[in-house]
Amino acid sequence: MELYCAESFDSSWNNPGTALLAPRDRAVAPSTAIGNMLFIEDKYSVSQDYFMTVQSEVRPHMRKVLAVWMIEVTEEEQCEDSVFCLAMNLVDRFLSRVDVKKAQLQLLGCVCLLLASKMRQSRPLTVDRLVYFSDFSISASDIRAWELVVLNTLEWNAENVLACDYFSPLFEHLLKSSRAIEEARKRASGIHAMLSIESSFIHYAASLLAAACVAAAVKGFHWSRSLIYPAHHHDEMILSLSQLTTQKPERIVRCLMDIDMLATASSYQCSNMAPKASPPKASGGLSPSSGGFTTASADGATATKSVDCTTPTNTEPGHKFQPETPTDVQDVDF
Repeated sequence: MELYCAESFDSSWNNPGTALLAPRDRAVAPSTAIGNMLFIEDKYSVSQDYFMTVQSEVRPHMRKVLAVWMIEVTEEEQCEDSVFCLAMNLVDRFLSRVDVKKAQLQLLGCVCLLLASKMRQSRPLTVDRLVYFSDFSISASDIRAWELVVLNTLEWNAENVLACDYFSPLFEHLLKSSRAIEEARKRASGIHAMLSIESSFIHYAASLLAAACVAAAVKGFHWSRSLIYPAHHHDEMILSLSQLTTQKPERIVRCLMDIDMLATASSYQCSNMAPKASPPKASGGLSPSSGGFTTASADGATATKSVDCTTPTNTEPGHKFQPETPTDVQDVDF
């Protein structure tokens, strides 16, 4: 018995630059995918200000320092863009349910990075690498034990709809060029990561953040300044995003303005904290770091990372010093 193949041969298949793609499945069409995500995005959202209602020690600036450390780990390990955002979502969901001591905050960040990498990429982070990046202040047994604690607290729902999940279907509706879509998606992913660091954006719906990130990626940070009411009712992009995400145009513009304010404040702080030029020293040595925390690098050395320009610093006389690391030495009880 002979096998028979009814497919016709195309000479273009011999071209190594040709991508052979299956027909697009209707189940993953942009409109269907957006509708499915809108249906479930509120299922695991954080609706309360847990800093006021649940947490007794953890404060917003501590979460921000932890987020900066976590994003450095994901960049060092070249993780998928969504790993960091999902990890911060898991951190917020856990903090909204359990009162965590500030000395346990970095351990929680390690566990959430581990879970997010398992959910969002084929090669997850290893426990040993996370112990290494914590400068061995956390043990592997602690991470494994807390992994079960976090999963049980979240009822084993370690996945969630994020703003970055909307990017591909939204850009397919708005842009035609595949190159333009890829460039805009990278900009939107960077904006989403910046918003994930800030605690003020925790309560925003994923679809609202997605619409604002997409608009900012395409039009720029300061585009919202030209959208004076009721001009946004006639803007084609705002109307398209509003129709796709079922968010009101006013809410999208308001979120765009918040992103604009955040970007402006961050750039202003960076310009104020930029070191002034000084003549080179005769000894040729490096000047001591102005402050920061240490993070283990891939080559085994311990590199000193400068304080992120968006991290609140208190230099006023008499102001209590705020720790610049997830687990600061002043938090250790002897």
